[in-house]
Amino acid sequence: YSDSIYVAPIPNADFTFQNNQCSFTSIAFNDLSQAFSGTVITNWLWDFGDGATDTVQNPFHTYTNAGNFTVVLYVATNAGCIDSLSLNITILASPQAGFVTTSTCIGDTVNFSNLTTIQGGVQINYSWDFGDTGTSVLTDPQHQYAVSAANYDVTLIASATNGCQDTIVENIRISNKPVAQFN
Repeated sequence: YSDSIYVAPIPNADFTFQNNQCSFTSIAFNDLSQAFSGTVITNWLWDFGDGATDTVQNPFHTYTNAGNFTVVLYVATNAGCIDSLSLNITILASPQAGFVTTSTCIGDTVNFSNLTTIQGGVQINYSWDFGDTGTSVLTDPQHQYAVSAANYDVTLIASATNGCQDTIVENIRISNKPVAQFN
């Protein structure tokens, strides 16, 4: 008596991504895995190395911390055969732009307090647009709105020396000065 046994081939796990991306950036992971001899890949499991996983073929993932991570892709075929591939990804620290100020009156000095943060002490450069043609590159600038009472969109662009940047736009109110009246 003889019988034949079919041994299904192991798939070849493979994928690509763009390395050296900034934290808080959506990164595309592209599956290039192959199955052979009539088998097809039916399952994907991605481990992004930061505690997050996904099961879609071509996921997007956002890292919230900078560092080096090992990304592992596991693929399985309809025959139950499994392969995996591990690749390292480097994520660069991205600034998280933020500021506070109090709305004030025309002619008064507005103090802008920069709350921008970045992981790992990377140097940051700042570009402010006060919404009235005024600009600054100071960390914590002051500005005087002298033209008219209005709402102004203030833009802060925080650019890290590693090439990562973040932008925030906040609307502030500049009011007319109150007029004191006595009877």
